[in-house]
Amino acid sequence: MIVELFRRQLGHLLDSVLSQLETVWKRWTQPNEDRLLLGTLTDLTRSRQELVAENAFLRQQVIVLKRHRPRPSLTSKDRMLLVLLAAKVRGWKDSLLLVKPDTLLK
Repeated sequence: MIVELFRRQLGHLLDSVLSQLETVWKRWTQPNEDRLLLGTLTDLTRSRQELVAENAFLRQQVIVLKRHRPRPSLTSKDRMLLVLLAAKVRGWKDSLLLVKPDTLLK
């Protein structure tokens, strides 16, 4: 009887903690509306070619991240492709997620 009561209370506590973690996670991953609006307005002034290049730049980074290693490793092919795409994207430093811009420039 006491064990069952303890198990129920522990379950309620765990549900509460998970609910709070979910709330915090949603807040962290929610895009900032001001930046989203500003980014959309900025994209309207960019050429189709530049948007396609930025999309390819971001996709290449996702490909590297999906390699399931503790730390994503860039091959020389990855580096070359990122450098070529960065040359086509005006704000490439804002789109770079894997390495520091200085690392890519080296």
